[in-house]
Amino acid sequence: MAGIVGLLCGLVPLGLGGCADDGAVSRALEQSLAPDPALQASPSPTVQPSPSPSLTAPTPDPIASPIAPSPSPTAQPSPIASLSQELQPYWQDWRKLNSLQGLQDPNQIVTRRQFARWLVSANNQLFQNRPAWQVRSASATSQPLFTDVPTTDPDFAAIQGLAEAGIIPSRLTGNNSPTFSPDGPLTREAMVLWKVPLDLRRPLPPATVETVQKAWGFLDATKVDAQTLRAIAADRENGELSNIRRVFGFTTLLQPKKPITQGEAAAALWYFGPEGQGITAKDLLSNAPSPIAPPASPAVN
Repeated sequence: MAGIVGLLCGLVPLGLGGCADDGAVSRALEQSLAPDPALQASPSPTVQPSPSPSLTAPTPDPIASPIAPSPSPTAQPSPIASLSQELQPYWQDWRKLNSLQGLQDPNQIVTRRQFARWLVSANNQLFQNRPAWQVRSASATSQPLFTDVPTTDPDFAAIQGLAEAGIIPSRLTGNNSPTFSPDGPLTREAMVLWKVPLDLRRPLPPATVETVQKAWGFLDATKVDAQTLRAIAADRENGELSNIRRVFGFTTLLQPKKPITQGEAAAALWYFGPEGQGITAKDLLSNAPSPIAPPASPAVN
């Protein structure tokens, strides 16, 4: 600093009195080089970066955007539409009676428990005026004949009752199978085996494969279970009212292991009894009492 002052003193004109006061000159020089307080108090403004353009697609205007029309629901065909015309009257009669619990879809496979329940219900309803032809439900105190149908089963009364009556094979009829398979599908041969005794109302005569072939001409008679041959042969006695003719129409193949549908079950249960002495679900509808008409409202004057 002293060197700078000396240099300045050499440059100052003599008319100003030289550099007699070096201290004054130093102080003046320091003040001139000191930073401006006003600039220290005011901080430099921070430069904000310019916002970059958004990469998000603009939201469409709901008013300006066209709204696509909602697709019309596809009409679902009625289940009965796929049922053969020959079976539809049987199905419709039972649906009108509305007494077979679970009878809802004609194309659905029937379980063994369902048909046992319907068999007792339909028989007893059609013969409600003939107690001697009704099937008695089993008592809750009965010893179960099947290990998979205990007394707590909701269909025990019907299944056990049919077994105790000899309609369903059990150990009482010489069948050594301890199970019933209630939730298994009902086959054609099982349907005939259970239903025909309730039509003829008498013991079934003996039958062989040859008997069945002679009566029906089935090409697959050898595939029929041995205990079912008697029922299939005896069913022929009812002619056009036989279960096989009513449910399957004319056929040279029984397909004994094929499952039964609800529509076919309704056809089988539509008629009970021997030829000339039977009754149909249609008969029950025609004899049903007419609904009571509601009382007429009083006339307003």
